[in-house]
Amino acid sequence: MGYQYENLSEDTFEKLVVQISKIHFGSGVKPFAKGPDGGRDAFFNGKADNYPSKSEPWNGKIVIQAKHTDYSTASFSDKKFSSNAKTSIISKEIHSINKLIENNNLDYYILFSNRSLAAQMEKIISERISSETDLPQNKIAIIGKEEMDSVLESYPELKKIFKELLPITPLSFSPEEMAKIVFGIKDVLTQKNKNNTLLPSKRTKFDRKNEINKLSIPYANKIRKEALPFHYIFNTFLQNPINEEVSKAYYDTIFELQSLIITYREEFDKFEKIIDSICHHLYSKNSFLNTNKRTTRIIVELMYYNCDIGESEDD
Repeated sequence: MGYQYENLSEDTFEKLVVQISKIHFGSGVKPFAKGPDGGRDAFFNGKADNYPSKSEPWNGKIVIQAKHTDYSTASFSDKKFSSNAKTSIISKEIHSINKLIENNNLDYYILFSNRSLAAQMEKIISERISSETDLPQNKIAIIGKEEMDSVLESYPELKKIFKELLPITPLSFSPEEMAKIVFGIKDVLTQKNKNNTLLPSKRTKFDRKNEINKLSIPYANKIRKEALPFHYIFNTFLQNPINEEVSKAYYDTIFELQSLIITYREEFDKFEKIIDSICHHLYSKNSFLNTNKRTTRIIVELMYYNCDIGESEDD
């Protein structure tokens, strides 16, 4: 299964790395804290429980580093990550490692990142770190998302803690149609409906819909406050024949989304988690949507309010 590490914040990714490190090294792993050079490292001092193996575990001062990326297609071979340029992430890490060794604060080094890691690239990076720090190669470990996937499969309790990893993106779908909608309507959605008169439509009453879908009262109030003021202008825009292309993109999107929601509904206890997962999936897959987060979320919330996604009384 491909987990959605890009949906995690940097802090949450660090927390995941700490939990994985505790599995490898033991409960004594100290969480990430800012070091003298401004970097953030986690730390373990002692004999590892089972890393790299039970028979020959690491034993000493282990520095753990996490490097998160928002891009699902990122790899360790990206130039910004591993090139010889002074500004690359690996170059900066080598500088930090040398300082830690100089101050007798590092015997072993392990780097986690949610990037794809080919075996050859792992060898190239560990050899470079070793040659530029004099740290033996068997005291260096590079962990990519493939190995992290394996840990998550072996320890499913982590998936319950870090639910953002789960692919709802089972609700995973192409963001291109949504981008057409946001692009077509984003300027219009700066105009709130002044008289708040909603277009008549056949729909389940909002409070009843929320009961059926298990959408919480606080999130329902958020929709009322932040999305409903745009409801009239939004629906008017979609009904205008001049906006036929955007309207088609809208109905193509809700057709795809509703099918996915029905299929994977049981994986989410509250409907706002579905809304949030859809939004974060869109942000991570499309840079335009990522820079128009507010408009994107309002449109998803209006899809729900319009009874275009989620269960309704007549379903």
